[in-house]
Amino acid sequence: GCNNEIFRAFGSSSADETFVNTITQGHPSFAYEFNRSAQHLSSCVIVMVNRCNESNAVISHYMPWLNKVNLCQDHINESHLSSKTKTLQESASKIILQHNQMDDLLFQFGEKLFEEQVKVATQRM
Repeated sequence: GCNNEIFRAFGSSSADETFVNTITQGHPSFAYEFNRSAQHLSSCVIVMVNRCNESNAVISHYMPWLNKVNLCQDHINESHLSSKTKTLQESASKIILQHNQMDDLLFQFGEKLFEEQVKVATQRM
């Protein structure tokens, strides 16, 4: 399946396809699984390619051996698709989020973690 890919990578039940693809906030173990996944995610260095300067600062601070990496300039496997790509219709977006509730929350957690890592990384600059 293709649902809850962040949860699949950081969760404790990644081998159970049905569970990973169908877990929603109504599931009895949702909170436990979210907390466990968030704990694993919190040990990662988070970057956001749409915020390359801040991500560069995070990389430089937490992984100084990679300080020559420049996410604002280095592009590997760059897409050559037209920028005319349409955005999803709101109804499609709602359905995707309905089936990816765990990933939506984990992504939000990752964004907050990124903000905290940026604060730490830029304090010394």
